[in-house]
Amino acid sequence: MRLFRGGAYKPRTSPYSSQGLGEEGLKILAKVRGCYGFGIVTEAIDNESLDLVEEYADVIQIGARNMQNFSLLKRAGRAKKPILLSAACPPRSTNSSWPPSTSCPREITT
Repeated sequence: MRLFRGGAYKPRTSPYSSQGLGEEGLKILAKVRGCYGFGIVTEAIDNESLDLVEEYADVIQIGARNMQNFSLLKRAGRAKKPILLSAACPPRSTNSSWPPSTSCPREITT
């Protein structure tokens, strides 16, 4: 399967920076899927956005900023979609942070 990765939600440190297009962005990504046949990958930044991402996307991405957000990880584990954990940026994510982050969704779904 060919995948198209795009950000409908943009986590920012400043509330004055663009936060992304939200559901409107998800609808645009859905049009890309319809026109080109790509599967859609996009990031969920909280439980509320995860509900919409699950509705529109084919793969749910959890970014490095949310690798310790166990509430979001548990909710993602209940989703009926694959989860992409993207945390390759040291020092925020180290080898020691992977086991708790990756076991959280698995604990809920097994």
